[in-house]
Amino acid sequence: MPDVVRHVLDLTNGPPTQSMMPPAPCRGSAGIINDDQFSGDVRADEHVSQHKRIVLVIESPHEHEYTSTFMPIAPAQNTTGRNIAAHILSLLHRHQRLGLPPDHYELLICNPVQFQASLYELHRQSLAKNKPARSLRDTTWRTLYYGMNERAGFLSRLERYNAAAVIVACTANLKQEVLGDVIRWASCRIPVVEANSHPSAWYKSSSVEFR
Repeated sequence: MPDVVRHVLDLTNGPPTQSMMPPAPCRGSAGIINDDQFSGDVRADEHVSQHKRIVLVIESPHEHEYTSTFMPIAPAQNTTGRNIAAHILSLLHRHQRLGLPPDHYELLICNPVQFQASLYELHRQSLAKNKPARSLRDTTWRTLYYGMNERAGFLSRLERYNAAAVIVACTANLKQEVLGDVIRWASCRIPVVEANSHPSAWYKSSSVEFR
């Protein structure tokens, strides 16, 4: 499943006075992604960037990122995507734009592992309060990331993404592994922060911290 550019974030002014979805990027010649709940999404590998990017790293696709026939759609569908749209601007302003200068930035949503590590399509069980399902997800994710070249692919993509900053927002069990790789890749060139929770849990911006 390819990464996507979803929003253009206006960080030239103060925080938004009301919650509203940031605008989509210019599509250009990129194709439309079928069944995407966020119709303005543009595949990152087809998009000619007009702005520097803030890369939001979230982990791997799950249940809602596939059609009923198991065709990949796009990252961060359903609640995860809605939470990102509702809170990302206020979070960036509350955290001083991550130290970035005032400007417009594209939000690029990135899965380090681009396959369904949860294996939801096989077992159809929620990960919520389900230790065996989460353990299976973590084991599969690590096998793909370390053993099947997903790690090298992820770091190669980061190198191409014209990133101004990276937010690592994986789930707790995998976050430090990804964060360590991103920090080493960035090598102090750009800001790298971790979110204290995955965007699926960003119900209120006041409960989310970047550090």
